[in-house]
Amino acid sequence: MKCFLFSLFIIPIVLFGDDDRVKGKYCIIPEARRLVIGMTTGSAFNVAANTTISQAGFPDINLKAKWATEAFKMPIYWDLLAEYSERRFQVGVHFMHHKLVLTNEHALLEKISITHGYNIFNLYGGYRFLANSKHYSFYGLIGVGVAFSHPEGKVRGQNISRLEGVPLLSGNYDMSYPNFELAIHKDWMLNKKLAVRSAFKTTYFNGKIETRNGYIDLNTLSFHVNLGLSYQIQ
Repeated sequence: MKCFLFSLFIIPIVLFGDDDRVKGKYCIIPEARRLVIGMTTGSAFNVAANTTISQAGFPDINLKAKWATEAFKMPIYWDLLAEYSERRFQVGVHFMHHKLVLTNEHALLEKISITHGYNIFNLYGGYRFLANSKHYSFYGLIGVGVAFSHPEGKVRGQNISRLEGVPLLSGNYDMSYPNFELAIHKDWMLNKKLAVRSAFKTTYFNGKIETRNGYIDLNTLSFHVNLGLSYQIQ
């Protein structure tokens, strides 16, 4: 939480500040075609919401779930991106390693989390606002996609990790969809190719994540702040 609040203080300076001192003549040309890849890290605040944890043969557990991100505990939070821009428009794809760690204390629940992670894969489109400004322009984006979710922990002493699902590096994942996203981002050019990337993102999902012997009925609204690097391939 402290990391998230610190990011809220720092990133608006990067996103909306006058960056002429850094990028100088290396401004983004609105009409140029750009193919960019990048990677950021960051953190997220997850809004507490009503959640149901279901286990076959037992009554449902209903609670107002409070999810932490624990962004800088292994495995850390990261976001990979690739995007294409032409004139004021942009399309892209990103793969975010988000995490949800339940902080509620409950006698029947033990270390419940969706980590390793709650992996969001979204396609997005955007529009560049204030494109004629060398210093204050930014992209507004809307996206939709899926999440590959890896539930962990124990309910009533029984492990909830999936035995079947989408096989990835850390085990079997549930594919949950749709995930929705709104975002704004800005590149702060360091030279003609390399830039500091800052972003604010809001993601939302409402649906069931299957577990070994039940499901988690998840309703999650998350506010993300990201900072990293982007590189212009062409």
